[in-house]
Amino acid sequence: MMPNHGLPSQTTQSIKEILSQYPQVEKAMLYGSRAKGTFKNGSDIDLCLIGEQIDDALVGEIASELDDSSIPYTVDLSAFHLLDHAKLREHIERVGVVFYERVVGGLPEGWEIKKLGEVCDVVGGGTPSKKNLKFYEGDILWATVRDMKSEIISDTEFKITEEAVKKSSTNIIPKGNVIIATRVGLGKVCLIEKDTAINQDLRGIVPKKSKQLDKGFLFQWFKSISHLIVEEGTGATVQGVKLPFIKDLQIPLPPLPEQQRIVSILDEAFAAIAKAKANAEQNLKNAKELFESYLQGVFEKKGDGWEEKTIGEIGNSKMCKRIFKEQTTTVGDIPFYKIGTFGKEPDAYISKDIYDEFRAKYSFPKKGDVLISASGTIGRRVRYDGEPAYFQDSNIVWIENDEKQVSNDFLFEFYGACNWGATKGATISRLYNDNLKSIKISFPKSVEDQQTIVRQLYALRAETQKLEAVYQKKIADLEELKKSILQKAFAGQLKTAEDAT
Repeated sequence: MMPNHGLPSQTTQSIKEILSQYPQVEKAMLYGSRAKGTFKNGSDIDLCLIGEQIDDALVGEIASELDDSSIPYTVDLSAFHLLDHAKLREHIERVGVVFYERVVGGLPEGWEIKKLGEVCDVVGGGTPSKKNLKFYEGDILWATVRDMKSEIISDTEFKITEEAVKKSSTNIIPKGNVIIATRVGLGKVCLIEKDTAINQDLRGIVPKKSKQLDKGFLFQWFKSISHLIVEEGTGATVQGVKLPFIKDLQIPLPPLPEQQRIVSILDEAFAAIAKAKANAEQNLKNAKELFESYLQGVFEKKGDGWEEKTIGEIGNSKMCKRIFKEQTTTVGDIPFYKIGTFGKEPDAYISKDIYDEFRAKYSFPKKGDVLISASGTIGRRVRYDGEPAYFQDSNIVWIENDEKQVSNDFLFEFYGACNWGATKGATISRLYNDNLKSIKISFPKSVEDQQTIVRQLYALRAETQKLEAVYQKKIADLEELKKSILQKAFAGQLKTAEDAT
């Protein structure tokens, strides 16, 4: 299962068909902006071919055929073992993703390729009139994309009557079959546990002959090609995927016993992967909670040499002068951070003249001050780095504190442990000055002791982040393993359970 690199499925399929004509090409790696996810509309397709039998003449021949095709993109082609540029080779090894890989020997004997429409009925759905409330007082499951929260649908948010089925375009899909999303929620695929009616955003995929196609095999195959549905349905001129596209999808079909054997191997392999992934996710959660627990403990400490005050007692709340919409532009000299872009990339700017005037006349943070969000996600914090920038009034505030009493480093860590969701026992949607000033903070009287605590937190955070990176990579690797196993399964390369590891 390949990720979407901003290319229509027709384009990727056309390139792969051309590459498949050349047995010397063992693999093609996509690199550059499309591999990194930083591509723009019309970005070139950077492909590096892998295969010891590839020479410059062959690269030129393939490039010429790609140029003569109907592909609406420029394809920059190279051969990995012919590259002299060491940094480019390192870049491809680091960020390159497999775009095409030759299936050695083709499909095994006894397998055949069929169009989905040849072996399955593709059944549409509909929505009973919402004006007739009685339609929704029945016991027939009626599925929408909102019900596709897991791989198995056993219940639905809405249930309808037989009359609703008769007087609408919905259809009941028999239990055990596959349903897919073809408009909203593209790429989702589920098995239904009970007879289930569907709405117009879904399609039921029902095998025409039970002795020809195993439903579990069909389900796993749809998981392996869901990226094609996503790519087809997210094009600039396409809203969802059309019926002909679904019916024309090509499914590899081994004999029924082989399908069932493959499903058994996949079920066993995916159960093991799910267990390993759950363990990694729990370890990741534990690592985060351990740091958060330690952080909370630091600021709940009230021992010798510590004192407790309110935020209002250690400094005054400040904000920038209001900037009106007509004073901003989408490009300009000085970034203007609003609550939606706070801590992210700016999408508005102000002139240098306004910046210089307002900075001189009104409140403005000094380098190192801790800015916090007072609306939206309350308590997000950013250290002001001193670079020219301006901040939205009332939504982004800071405490002008005396660093001889509480250092900004310590204050930054305190904000990270602070329960912004509730002050004075009440949930708040905005952090007003009175809310902020009333928050209690415990701190060592000695600024040197504060800095010692900060250094300890920095060290623990660094170790925690290393652990998180390990577990996140483990989770990502497990997802890639699932994709690899599915790819093997439908290329006829899953001979034994060991092949799925």
